[in-house]
Amino acid sequence: MDIVVTIGLKEITGVTIRKSDDLDNAYIYTIETTDGTFQFRLWDSIVLRVLNENEEYVYTDSSIKEDDVDWQGLKNYTIDTIKSLLKAPSTAKFPGSWLDPFYGWDLGRSGNIVELSSYVDSQNSFGAMIRAYFTVQYKVDGSKYTPVFIYFDGNVILNSR
Repeated sequence: MDIVVTIGLKEITGVTIRKSDDLDNAYIYTIETTDGTFQFRLWDSIVLRVLNENEEYVYTDSSIKEDDVDWQGLKNYTIDTIKSLLKAPSTAKFPGSWLDPFYGWDLGRSGNIVELSSYVDSQNSFGAMIRAYFTVQYKVDGSKYTPVFIYFDGNVILNSR
């Protein structure tokens, strides 16, 4: 993996590989190094993101955004969809900023399926801030995007693939 060199990992001491629970064609490589433990998330052999042991992004593939998909529109639609699943949607905080709107988001495409994955911090029913991870897949038909898979906080909400 060239990405190992790109992010500056030196000596690999162990590797485990497991299939992602929420996505087809996705694998999570846990790589132990002298620098710490890192998780590489791959989808269709593309490294989408690398997280360190503090779950901070050390690499996110942003090159996938440059195509005919309306990624910003899909991101906004995904945010609205995820907010509808929250106990306190007004407290929701998603990653990304004005300068880098896709920071903390994984984007992928395989044929006519596009995928957005990220996390949201929001209050639960007790008022505590919690982090929930999600993945939403859409079927692309021209300029029409239909949700076909939603995975939120460990649960499959929609699966019509």
